[in-house]
Amino acid sequence: MSQAVRRALVIKHGALGDIFLILGALQDIAEATGAPVDVLTMSPYVKIFKRSPHVNRVFVDNRQSRLNPWYLCELRRMFSDGAYDQIIDLQNSKRTLFYRKFIAPKLNWCQLGIIPPTEFVSQTISSPVLAKAATQLGNCSIGTENLLRGDLEWLCDDSEAVSRVSESRCPVILLPGASAAHTHKIWPRYAELAELLIKEGVDVFVAPGPDDMELCKSISGRQLLSGERWLDFFQLAGVLAKAKFVVGNDSGPTHLAASLGTKGVALFSQRTSQYAPNMARKQMGVMVSNELSEISAESILDLIKALD
Repeated sequence: MSQAVRRALVIKHGALGDIFLILGALQDIAEATGAPVDVLTMSPYVKIFKRSPHVNRVFVDNRQSRLNPWYLCELRRMFSDGAYDQIIDLQNSKRTLFYRKFIAPKLNWCQLGIIPPTEFVSQTISSPVLAKAATQLGNCSIGTENLLRGDLEWLCDDSEAVSRVSESRCPVILLPGASAAHTHKIWPRYAELAELLIKEGVDVFVAPGPDDMELCKSISGRQLLSGERWLDFFQLAGVLAKAKFVVGNDSGPTHLAASLGTKGVALFSQRTSQYAPNMARKQMGVMVSNELSEISAESILDLIKALD
C-alpha cells in the first residue's frame, strides 16, 4: 500500500551560499513526503528554487516589517491556503520563530531554532550548517542522503561558455569577485595566478559577477560572459561543472562550485575563517591565512599542478 502524500512547505530566505548548501535537501524532503514541496524564499532566489524538479510552487517573502498588518495577513493566508501537513524551516531565524508562534501556530513545524550551527558537531560532516540541517531533518524522520551528496545537475545550463570550457584540455576557472558589500573577501593575487597558470600551459577562464566586471578585465584569461553580461546562475553552474579546478573567494559562486562537486580551493582570511568549514565539502578545499594577501599565487599553482 502506497504511503499517503503529505504537503510540505520549506522555508529558506537566504543567503545565496546557504541556499546552495541545502538544495540537495529538497529531494530528501520530496521523497519523504511523496510529492514536490513548496518553498518560501526571497525574490532574488526564486528562479533557483523554481528550477528544481523537487519543487512545486515558490512563494516570495521579502521579510517586510512585522508591524505591517497587510503583510502579516498575506503571510497568514499563504500558510493557511497551502493546507500543509508540515513546515520545514531551514532558515531557523528569529523571524521564522515568530512565524511559528504568531502566524501559523497550529501547523506541524520541523524547526531547530536559532541554535548556532557551530553547536552541531559531526564526525562525518565538516560543514556546521549541513550538520545542523542533517540533525533537523533526522529529527523529523527525513533522510539526508541528497542533502550531503545530492546530484545538482538540474542547475546546469548549456551555453556557448560551456562549449568553450568543454573544449579545453585543462580548464581552470577563477572566481575573483564578491558582492559589493564584501570586497574584503577578495583575494588580491588572481592576476598573478593567471599569469603563472598561462605560463604552465593551463587554460585560464575568468567568470565575473555583476559587481566585479572591471576587476576581471584586469586578469589574463578568457572571460566567461553571455554576450556582454556575466553568466546567470545556471550558465555559471554549467561551466563550473566542466572545470578541472576552481579558485574562488568566500562567495556564492564558489559555494555553487562546491555543491556541484567541482575540485577547487576557496580562500579565506582570519576575519571570515569561521565560515570556511561550510565551504569544505565534496571536492572543495579551503585555505585560511591571517590576511588574504599572505596567500601566495605560487601556493595555489602548486595545488593545481599536484592534480596532474
